[in-house]
Amino acid sequence: MFDGISRSIDEFGNGILTALNDIQGVFGKELNVATPIKNSILDLVGNTPLIRLNKIGSHIPGIQFYLKAEFQNPTGSLRDRSSVGMIRDAERRGKLKPGSTILITGTGSSSVSISWAGRTLGYKVICALPKSIPVTETYKLTHYGAEIEYTDLDPLDFVKQKSKDTNYWYPDETRNMANPNQHFNTTGPEIYRDLVGKVDFLITGGGTGASVTGVGRYLRSMKESRTTKVLLSGFENSIFHDHFILKKKLNLPEIFDPTVVDEFLSISKEVAIHYQSDLMEKEGLPVGITTGMIVAAAISYAEKLPVDSFVTEQAKEPKNFVILSPDRE
Repeated sequence: MFDGISRSIDEFGNGILTALNDIQGVFGKELNVATPIKNSILDLVGNTPLIRLNKIGSHIPGIQFYLKAEFQNPTGSLRDRSSVGMIRDAERRGKLKPGSTILITGTGSSSVSISWAGRTLGYKVICALPKSIPVTETYKLTHYGAEIEYTDLDPLDFVKQKSKDTNYWYPDETRNMANPNQHFNTTGPEIYRDLVGKVDFLITGGGTGASVTGVGRYLRSMKESRTTKVLLSGFENSIFHDHFILKKKLNLPEIFDPTVVDEFLSISKEVAIHYQSDLMEKEGLPVGITTGMIVAAAISYAEKLPVDSFVTEQAKEPKNFVILSPDRE
């Protein structure tokens, strides 16, 4: 009798385990369930969490702010996504092959991310810089894998000239559609998934315009988030400030789709620094000044909305405001 009961319990338990394994097999990869071991550091690019802001913005009724924590990427930057995406795209197109060299310019977060991604994926990365640049500004680049080549030419001209040789490849992130496409294929779906399609507001920084273009296009392509308000923010000296606020005719990045943007918000450096400090002090988030700028813009925008618009008429649920956080302190 007891043996029969024991067998039944075992069979029931095994059935549950089998069902759980089947569920994980179907959803595990998409939802990142029970995968504590990563095959390489590249598996840590993307799939970043949404972090609820509990204090900043709490004075605004009916809105819940979420920070999309792109600072959790390996180099602490949103650019890690696009760097890996552009390199993988170049590989598929035959532009990058074993033994190829990646060419970059500048010392910013984009160059750091491409240096890291390129070297991690097995490529030599050369960064062209003017001879006048202080050596201290190159330390981070070399730490992440780039070799520095000083030139008397304009670094961009040097890179474009060198990339005529098919053994070299230049990402050209302001013209490379693999940049916004990476956000369309990864960042947008992650946000949509985590909020089950309920994304009422999205705000990003400017940069190349890749993230707002890619994520904005994805959310607008989905039925549940088709009415998402897509906002872009930037510093007062940015090219986007000059375009949207000052109405100057400028050559914007080719990959940027201005039709995705519902509104642009301009923020001063002083206000951005204030919010950067607040994010650390009040939320414990060690983010960069660009995140401070974007959060400041989000709060400024939300404070001006009519109170009645904060809460849906039927469910009376808070509206979700997603803030793309691109940098770490």
